[in-house]
Amino acid sequence: MRIEEIILKNIGAFRNEQKIIFNPRQNINKAEIHIFTGNNGTGKSTLLHALTAGFNYDNSENGVCRFTSNDLHLRMQKDISEILVKTSLCSDHIRTFKCPNGAKHLHIDTTCEEIKNYYTQLGDDWDINYEHTFALFAYPSHRLEGLQNFRYDIPNKRLENPLFDSLEFNKAFNPKHNLKDWIRDIILKNAYKKNENLPNITEYSDILDRITFALSNIMEQKISFVLDERLENTLFRFENTNDSFTFEVLAEGIKCLLSWIVDVCYRLDKLTWQENKPILERPFVLFLDEADVHLHIRWQRLLLPIVEDLFPKAQIFLTTHSPFIVNSIDGAWVYELDLDNERNSRVTKIKESDSGNSYQNIIRETFEVSRFSDSLEKDLKIFNSIRDSILLKKEVDEKGFLENAMKLANRNDDVKNIVLFELRQLSKKTGKEFVL
Repeated sequence: MRIEEIILKNIGAFRNEQKIIFNPRQNINKAEIHIFTGNNGTGKSTLLHALTAGFNYDNSENGVCRFTSNDLHLRMQKDISEILVKTSLCSDHIRTFKCPNGAKHLHIDTTCEEIKNYYTQLGDDWDINYEHTFALFAYPSHRLEGLQNFRYDIPNKRLENPLFDSLEFNKAFNPKHNLKDWIRDIILKNAYKKNENLPNITEYSDILDRITFALSNIMEQKISFVLDERLENTLFRFENTNDSFTFEVLAEGIKCLLSWIVDVCYRLDKLTWQENKPILERPFVLFLDEADVHLHIRWQRLLLPIVEDLFPKAQIFLTTHSPFIVNSIDGAWVYELDLDNERNSRVTKIKESDSGNSYQNIIRETFEVSRFSDSLEKDLKIFNSIRDSILLKKEVDEKGFLENAMKLANRNDDVKNIVLFELRQLSKKTGKEFVL
């Protein structure tokens, strides 16, 4: 399953109707990636929440959406507000809309039987033997919250469901989803099967190998998962120094990566899958809000190239403020969001990413940010204005112009090269000598 389009009507910053079509990627051997960019308040997170709303079905509340009309990102203020999402499974849209009687809940309506069957697996009556053909997961920019946010009134069966909270961006700690224990069990299982010469050890070995390979490439140093001497606790080891650490003391950026990458693998492993597809080859939809947070620039550049190979059958939607994310891969779809004069959000441009573009071009064209600081850009604008006046043969203080040009040239080498180039061009066009 893949999401093909969304229509938003009076949702958050999208006060007018906005239709967005999500084209497939040409390279079918890598994940299909859609990147939302734009200033704060243009609706990037709203778009992610809207995409998940029609799948975030709440069986315990008589079939309504887990989001409410007061959700920070959706903010459905009018009865005519609705979200329409079209998937490859059905020609009809999944419709999410305000409760007609004024209640806070949002309602979900769909005619697609496969989507309805998926809804049945989101509640307490989920079936461990249900054969999935797709799944959807959402993650915030920060790591999963700690035990203090755990709700003790939730039944164990619901907590054990691999799809529990799968589309909640603010996930709380779930003691039944212990990622460290899952990794430990894989290590012990692999060791036992290898010692007993048992078959079918390759898939779980491959999962950990590919996860550690991905993390090693992002972090640019080899890492591995190991157990302590009592074989009870999973440790994170840096191979170059042979130092091992518990997950709790790792840097925040590492914990963020581990938090969602391992959680996706854990959930995929715990779901029964049709045709028993290899775990990392399973098709799913992933939503990442501000994927660049807590990551160094070098890690931002490496994140998507690694993820598109780690999850080749995934469709990924993410928001970012980072030009290093946008410029890191070829063939992703980039959506530029902006506000019009009435502060209505809309998609102003859709283009394919091209890693051949310079970061300066991405910063200027996609993020509409100037190359230098605002004060320096202002000085350059004045310089260019006086240059234009000279070309138009207007009366100007040429001595003062050259003095200001000298001050600019002394700021840094980049500015100096710009100033010298403009002065050479000015000399050539006017026949006068403009030199520093």
